[in-house]
Amino acid sequence: MLRISDIVRRDEFSENVSMEKKTVTLNSQEQQRIKRLNEHMAGLLSIKQVAELMQVSERQVY
Repeated sequence: MLRISDIVRRDEFSENVSMEKKTVTLNSQEQQRIKRLNEHMAGLLSIKQVAELMQVSERQVY
């Protein structure tokens, strides 16, 4: 299973995921979501805090 941490840290990619360089364009909302998820992975924010900032349920953060 590919997780956001795999993409951000480039660890343990599935054999089906290409390592080719590709450009991904994110809108400002998507950029904020990635930022919050990275802050959670770094231990700076709890799931509850991320959910509140992203205005979603805690379940949607997982």
